[in-house]
Amino acid sequence: MCGRFVLTAPREAIENLFEVPLAGPYEARYNITPSQPVLHIHQFTGERQSDYARWGLIPSWHKDPASAQLLINARSETVLEKPSFRNAIRHRRVLVPATHFYEWRREGKAKQPYAVDRKQPDGDAGLFAMAGIVDEWAGNDGGVLTTLAILTQQADGAIAAIHHRMPIVVPPAHYASWLDCRTVEASMALEPLRIPQPDAWKLWPVDMAVNRAGVDGAQLLEEVAVQPVEPPKPNPQLDLF
Repeated sequence: MCGRFVLTAPREAIENLFEVPLAGPYEARYNITPSQPVLHIHQFTGERQSDYARWGLIPSWHKDPASAQLLINARSETVLEKPSFRNAIRHRRVLVPATHFYEWRREGKAKQPYAVDRKQPDGDAGLFAMAGIVDEWAGNDGGVLTTLAILTQQADGAIAAIHHRMPIVVPPAHYASWLDCRTVEASMALEPLRIPQPDAWKLWPVDMAVNRAGVDGAQLLEEVAVQPVEPPKPNPQLDLF
């Protein structure tokens, strides 16, 4: 899965890679968490644009967003059939800029966070794009809530050693087809993105502070030493059986 990620590339790097001006203010963020606004690139009107959506997709048909489960990820293997996602994958595909993401490995009773980035990023300052989808929920008062989910696939390479899922990355050569929801079918846009890339990633352990949604800053990406997990102590009582 993808439950936290980072976007620290300069504004100019994002605009150059995605060939679009950024809407509104922009600042580096080291701990983007579910329910927070997420920068994304779309082409819903035929022209490439940038915008923000709340991370945690709510289907347009849901009755009450206050009671809805936040769907932060969508499995690429089933996204075309799931009622919560199938409309969004067909009509509202987006690119989610990132420079790193975090994943957790269970070590004993704790979960150790790791920072992950690409060995060869697609843009300056480590920039790459994750595949995303958005949906819009319209209230009776006319207000519209735009929400987002990130697509995932089976993990490979170094990531597979700590977790079984990872976000789908969209290479620049596929930006146009992924964003073109008018003429490119969802299955055709998705298929070339699920090619394994076992040597594309590097990762390192980081401080547990990343678990707290209110914590931000470059210190979250600093490598920390991981204490070895001690094997359980033998129970003498078991020797009786």
